[in-house]
Amino acid sequence: ATPMPNEYYSVTVTSFQWNSAVVNKTPTSFGVQIADAAASGLAQGAFNFQVASTNALPPKGGTGTDAWGAVQSDGTIDASFNIDSVTRTGTGTYDVVFTTAMPSANYAVNATGLEENRMPYVTTQSATGFSIGIETLAGAYTDGKFGFSVNATNAQLPDSLIHKQSMGLSTTLLHLQQIKTFH
Repeated sequence: ATPMPNEYYSVTVTSFQWNSAVVNKTPTSFGVQIADAAASGLAQGAFNFQVASTNALPPKGGTGTDAWGAVQSDGTIDASFNIDSVTRTGTGTYDVVFTTAMPSANYAVNATGLEENRMPYVTTQSATGFSIGIETLAGAYTDGKFGFSVNATNAQLPDSLIHKQSMGLSTTLLHLQQIKTFH
């Protein structure tokens, strides 16, 4: 809807089932190829994507990255935003719970394996969280470190962040009133 300033922007794609790649980027579009490694060819399948660019105008209604995390293979969260918990539920399976829910289950999750031969993908989504499965190139479930980002339109920021922002605004207004009093 809003073109990028040029073709040098980042596109992250996560397929629900197979490997994926971005092709033919232009300022107004890009292509996605999904490959089924077992069949040695292209396949049809669902995927999520995220586009990031410097100096690009934000689309109307966009709110930025609404949640993100870096997770150890045992489910320990190294760093995160708007993530309440990550629980390892079995070999190569993890449940991620938001601190503040998304407006619906219709949001994009982009997940990346942080170790060689680890391919995470989203298995289920709800407004309160999502599940990740991690497989090897051979298709076997395996534990592994992973990172992710979540983007939703019109998501509510966590209450703690809203409070910090409103406190910052109150402090700024107080300082402006003090400066006005001294003049």
